[in-house]
Order: sequence, then structure tokens, then C-alpha cells
Amino acid sequence: GRHANPDAKIGYDVRNRHVYLQLRNHGGAACRVVVDNAYSHAPARSYTLEPGERVEDHWALSSSHGWYDLTITATTLRGSDDKVVRRFAGHVETGRPSQSDPGPAKRPA
Repeated sequence: GRHANPDAKIGYDVRNRHVYLQLRNHGGAACRVVVDNAYSHAPARSYTLEPGERVEDHWALSSSHGWYDLTITATTLRGSDDKVVRRFAGHVETGRPSQSDPGPAKRPA
């Protein structure tokens, strides 16, 4: 069957205390990508990526004092039942004093 080949790259906007993800599907089938931030009570964000499609999104980290824990789950659509899970977690350092890890607002799915 046809397979998706999702990829996720993380980047940082230190000045604004944001983290951003670039999601891309290198495969031959569409995929659904769900991104959940354990440091936020907001619902997970969902994207459908066709073959070759790319999307970028960002998360403000001011309420978590620069901490993030993003779980990315990608599932192939209309093809095989492949599932890929990646996780990015950490703290955006600004060079200024910061706060200790406040702990996640919710547990990752």
C-alpha cells in the first residue's frame, strides 16, 4: 500500500518565547498529524498533509515560562495503517533568569 512519510522539525523564537514546528509529508499518501502540548489546556491541533505538503505552526510559551512538551502523532490516511509518534520537550533559554519546570498541565496522549 501507499505510505505517508511525515517529518517534524522544531525551531525556536527566543525573543518572543515561542516554539514552532515545521511538519512535512515526504510520502506518497496523505496523513493526519495531531500535535498536543502537555503544558497547555488547549485542545490538540490537527492537520491533514497531502503528499509533498508542508505546514508550519507555533506555540506561545509565556504561560508555561518557556517550557514545552509536544507529542506529534501522524497516521497514514487512505493507505496503510502506519502510525508515527515523535516527541519534543524542553525549555527555551533566553539568557535571562527563568523559572523551574512548573510541570505539565496535562499528560501526553
